[in-house]
Amino acid sequence: MGERPLFYLACPECKKKVQPNDMGQGYFCEKCSKAYAECNVTYNFSMRAKDMSSSIYIQVLGEAVGEAIMGMPAADVRAMQNIDGGIVGGLDSLPPDFRNLLESR
Repeated sequence: MGERPLFYLACPECKKKVQPNDMGQGYFCEKCSKAYAECNVTYNFSMRAKDMSSSIYIQVLGEAVGEAIMGMPAADVRAMQNIDGGIVGGLDSLPPDFRNLLESR
């Protein structure tokens, strides 16, 4: 899937990145100083949009825009990942539009 994931694990309250809890269960948000059983899987990726004259890079952050572009929640993308970060079944197992976005990164 490239050098960087398409998403990050976010605090349910403040949306900042969380870390796995030291106990191996749940997540900890340093900003809120709280532990959570669950976190939000949130899109965070860059893409290039181009036409015949030029191209620009776009940063996609958050569920609304990310889900509109990718056609599925970030949690579904996370569920498709192998332990090594690859896609279960390879890129060919993805919907064509989604596959095209990943291949153009």
